[in-house]
Amino acid sequence: MISAEFFPASALTPHWPQLPPEEDRAGAGPVAILGDGLWKRKFGSSPEVLGKNITLNGKSYTIVAVAQARIPGISPSDVYVPIGQWTDPTFLDRRISMA
Repeated sequence: MISAEFFPASALTPHWPQLPPEEDRAGAGPVAILGDGLWKRKFGSSPEVLGKNITLNGKSYTIVAVAQARIPGISPSDVYVPIGQWTDPTFLDRRISMA
């Protein structure tokens, strides 16, 4: 899971469109960014992949971008999804308690 600021903060750009900030908000539609490896293996590097669906853990996600081949400092991933899609209520309540 990544935030909408992940790619700009790392000075990397996906092959195609970035993750729009509105896709990283609670309640946003299920979207995904493919890793370069999966894009090549499963989709033959086709630019037609944008807008298609991919099923992850039984849930359908719309592909909105393709990431670069290697992102320095992190393990390669086949799929990135916006952290805003995480529905754990304790995560969504980001207040800090100073007990």
